Amino acid sequence: MNVPDRRPLTAAEQEARALDEAWRAMDWDGYPAARARAMWAQCLLLAIEDALDPRGPMKASQRVSLGWFSTRDFRQVCALCDADPEAVMDRLRPHLIDAERQKR
Repeated sequence: MNVPDRRPLTAAEQEARALDEAWRAMDWDGYPAARARAMWAQCLLLAIEDALDPRGPMKASQRVSLGWFSTRDFRQVCALCDADPEAVMDRLRPHLIDAERQKR
């Protein structure tokens, strides 16, 4: 008959067990969606930064970014990061207009 080893766990083993239990208890159903929303929000922020880049003459990528904000793709990215595209454009429009004026 085999008797399980009842020795006390080391600190490292206790930490590993606690991490394993926390891992198993996480709400994994919502986790991938939250990560995906964060990724698309970062894409949106990068496009905004590119469009509003104040340094030097307007680059080709800025022209593309400025035009992108009126496309279906922009609305799709907003939907993917759970942002209201109309609200984003309401806040962004004055800055986009200003960026276009400054770069001409």
